[in-house]
Parts: sequence; structure tokens; C-alpha cells
Amino acid sequence: MSKEESRPSDAKKVCKDFPKFINFSQLCRYTATTEECVQFGQKWGLFPKSCLCPSCGDILDKVHFSRRGNSTQARFRCSKRACRKYISITKNTWFEGAKVSFRKSLFLAYCFVNRSSYDTAIRETSGPRFDDCETSTKTVADLYSYCREVIFESLYCSDEVRQIGGANFCVEVDEAKFGKRKFNRGRVANGQWVFGGICRETKECFLVPVQDRTQETLVNLIKKHVAPGTIIRSDCFKSNECLEREGFRHLTIKHSENFGDRHTSAYTNIVESTWWAVKKSLCSTHAHTQKQHFAAYLAEYIWHQQNVDTKCKFIQFLKEICKVYPGLDA
Repeated sequence: MSKEESRPSDAKKVCKDFPKFINFSQLCRYTATTEECVQFGQKWGLFPKSCLCPSCGDILDKVHFSRRGNSTQARFRCSKRACRKYISITKNTWFEGAKVSFRKSLFLAYCFVNRSSYDTAIRETSGPRFDDCETSTKTVADLYSYCREVIFESLYCSDEVRQIGGANFCVEVDEAKFGKRKFNRGRVANGQWVFGGICRETKECFLVPVQDRTQETLVNLIKKHVAPGTIIRSDCFKSNECLEREGFRHLTIKHSENFGDRHTSAYTNIVESTWWAVKKSLCSTHAHTQKQHFAAYLAEYIWHQQNVDTKCKFIQFLKEICKVYPGLDA
């Protein structure tokens, strides 16, 4: 055993049963040391509790901690003399390749979920509690970006995309262009078109960046995100004319004549107000200038809307991480 190698952690479990709500002070208590951070991660499925040795096939379930420089490594180690293989506990997890500690990653994720500003995140993750290392703006930006990627993968890259609407439910659909006017005048140049819909009864929504607004593109998105048999309300845009043939009941409103149809009760006020709310949430991120990240920012907005009544968004986010990175438990 090398000098830098330490014994398996004998730290007591932080808490037998974690509460359904975790605030900032509780997170500080649960993750006071690297060993407790690993226990916390294993409890919630962020880290594997065991893995298979790639050489002998034995189950490795004891975590060894070693100190190197200012960081602490956590690894599984095979005890067989002829093997002695090491497998990092972060392999194939959300933490793999991270340049900051487990603890700082968790706290930055907590700040992201609670929509803390960069200044707040830097203030809360710097100082003696984090090895006297001050968090940089780039670190916060990178971790926030990783959090958005988790949400995007969870919403759109799973085997089954969550559909909104259904029989006797109404979904309003519309498209809007996001961009910035030069000197706040004239038309929007080099903007990004977004197609979306919102269910009037449940307030569930979908928002997808699109390269064009052709009938094929928009109808395929509606069929993907809206359940069959849904009542769809939209304006008289030509690309939506075939929705009746696709198994939907389609009601339209001609905005050049009035704001709503008093005979069919067709209007799109809810989805149009949603565009205002989305643009307001993006105004401080400059997301409209980063088209490659635009879908992730929209996914973040949708996730917060879906979890507006969730008791603890941080716990829900931990579940999203486990969904995207299931780990390598033996």
C-alpha cells in the first residue's frame, strides 16, 4: 500500500433517512467532508455503491480515499494481490472529468436549481468551507451549463418523450422568433425560431428551436409532443392546416380580424403570454446569441415550469442526474 493511500472510510453515515427537503444548511451538514460527500452521492444514486473489477470480475464495494495535492481521490480498489486494480468512483457519472471537488459541484448545482446569480454562486462556494479556493465565473458558467445539459437530456433524449394534452384537453401552439434588435429598432436579425405549445388545463408545455417552419417540421413536432385526440388551437398559419387529418381536432383564430373566435372559443393568449415569460427568463443570459445552447436554455425553463409545485427542486434535480447517468452498480 502506497503512503498516499488511506484506509477505507470509517466515517459514520451522515443520516439514515434523508428528508424530502434539503436546504442550504442541511447540504452543508451532509457534505462536510469528502467521505460524507461520497456517502451522500451513493445514497442518492449519484455514485455507484459497487463495481466489477475489470481484471478478475470480483465485486468491489469499498471506497478508498487518497490525497493528491489539494484534491482527494475516491476509488474502488481490488484487494487481490495479483490484481490491485483501481476504478474511480466518478467513472461514467455526472462528476467524471470535473475540475472541482464533489462538494463544490453539489453546491453549484444547488445554486443553479434555485436560480442563483453568478455573484451569489461565487460567494456561497468560496472560502474556508471549500479549501479557501475562490470560485471563478468560468467555473460557475461551466457547472450551470452541465446542469442544463442534464435537464435537456432528461426531457428530450430519453426513450419516451413526455407528451402533453390528450382527449378532452386543449393545447395552444404557436411559433415565435427570439433575437436582438439593433438599438432596439427595426426587425429582429439573425434570430432563432422556436415552436411551442402549452396545455390550457395542466400548463405543461414544450419548446423546440426549429430551422424552418414548414408543414413537415411543425406537424412532426406536434405529433411527437402532443397526445393524439387533443384539441389544438392555433392561428391560421398554413403549415397547421393538415392537423385534422393527423388525428387532432383543430380550431383556428385569425388575428388580423379579432383576438378570439366567440363561436369556437378559439384563442392563443396563453401560449403568446408564454413567449413573453420565456423571453424575460432569457434576457439576462444572452442565450439568443448562442444558438448551440438555445435548446438547453429552453429546457431549463420547461423544467422549472414542470416543477413549480415540487417541494424540493434540488432533490428532483438529483433524480434527473440519476436518470441521465445511471452509474455502474454491480
